[in-house]
Amino acid sequence: MRDWVARRRWRSALIGCLVVAVLSGLFALGGTPTSAAAAIASLCGGTVSMTDRLPLPGHLVPVLKGMTPLHAMDCNAMLRLTVNLKPRDQAALDQFIHAVNTPGSPDYGKFLTAQQYADRFGQPQAVVDAIVAFLHAAGFNVTSVAPNRLSITFTATVAQIEHAFGVQIGVFDFFGRTVHAPLNEPSAPAALAPIIQAITGLSDVAVAYRPR
Repeated sequence: MRDWVARRRWRSALIGCLVVAVLSGLFALGGTPTSAAAAIASLCGGTVSMTDRLPLPGHLVPVLKGMTPLHAMDCNAMLRLTVNLKPRDQAALDQFIHAVNTPGSPDYGKFLTAQQYADRFGQPQAVVDAIVAFLHAAGFNVTSVAPNRLSITFTATVAQIEHAFGVQIGVFDFFGRTVHAPLNEPSAPAALAPIIQAITGLSDVAVAYRPR
């Protein structure tokens, strides 16, 4: 019975995606401006509006390209994810890394403490607080914020993650091992997306590469 319900939910979500795509195409043909996707159908039920949201590219797993997922991931399964934030000034950080590792440079060997790094390159506390507030509002359990203010770790159910990030998570057979991975790029509110570097933990394919 559970397998039958899971298959029905899986088919319904896929049909929902097709309907959104078709409608978007029809509106585009009619000359009305439209985004790439008006909404994302969660495999756990419901849809996520893409209004005032931006995609977070780079989360699709290349080795799974062309593979068909077995089914949706259990909506009640718990995942541990980390939101990694972009450094405040990437160009200055790159310059510092070069200088601190270059003999003859005035900054050679002058490494920073965690606090010094946070003050120079970490995101302002107000930005971190905004990300944490977004995660809490989505029902996530924030477990830690890195001292450098560039990563925030949390736990949440698959259903919560799909709704908060507009992402679908599927299960694949990867050379005899069962893995999970996103079926589309996640997204975040437009005010926060430019600050986010990546969300780690949406896929466990890397673990499958480890020897048994």
